[in-house]
Amino acid sequence: MTPKLLLILCTAIVLSFSPLASAGLIQADYTAVNDNLAVYDDKSGITWLDLSLTANMSYNHAGTAFTGWRHATNSEIASLFQNNFTAPTYNPSGYQTSILATTELGLEAKIFQQLFGLSFTSTSTTTSFGLYSNEDGVLNIAGVVNDTYDGNLEIYGPDYANDFNAYRGNGSQISGTYLVRSDVEVVPEPATLAIFALGMIGLASRRFKKQF
Repeated sequence: MTPKLLLILCTAIVLSFSPLASAGLIQADYTAVNDNLAVYDDKSGITWLDLSLTANMSYNHAGTAFTGWRHATNSEIASLFQNNFTAPTYNPSGYQTSILATTELGLEAKIFQQLFGLSFTSTSTTTSFGLYSNEDGVLNIAGVVNDTYDGNLEIYGPDYANDFNAYRGNGSQISGTYLVRSDVEVVPEPATLAIFALGMIGLASRRFKKQF
C-alpha cells in the first residue's frame, strides 16, 4: 500500500468517527470532564449551559445560581438559531411544526436536543426549551420539541410571540433558561481529535515515504 493511499484510507476512518467535524456546535463540559453539560458554539465563541440544569428554575434564580454564567441576550439567541438551523419556515407565531426527523432541518433539531439537553419529558414529548429576555424586555422561550409518538419535531424560534414574564420569579414546568459564558475551556471533541490525528497520520506517511 502506497503512503498516499494509506493517508486517504486513514483520513476516511478518522472522519467517520467525527460527526461534529463540520458543525458549529460542539459538546463541552460544565464542571467535570465528560459531563457533557455545556455546548460550545465555535461561530460565536460562547458556551451555553445545558438546559436540564436550569429546568424548573425561575429566570431570576437561574441567572444567579451558576457562578460565572449570565443570561443570554436576545441577539445571542437569534444568532444561535440562525447559524444552526437551515431555513426553518416559521408560521406567523414564530414556530414550525411537523418537521420530519429524516429531513436536514429535522436532524438539526435532534442534534440541538442532544447537545442542549432536555428541560421537560413526558410520555408523548421531549422538550428543550429555554427562557430569554427579548429586545423589549419580555420573557420568551425558544427551543425544540420532539413528538415521541410520530417522531416529528417542532422548532420555536426567536420570534415566537408569547409573554412568559410569569416565570421571572416562578419556575416553568417545561423550560429552563439560556445561560452563557465566554471563558469555558472546551474539551476536545471528535472534530478536534480528528484534526490532531490527521496531522499525526501526515507525519507518519512522510516518514514512511522517506524510508522507502
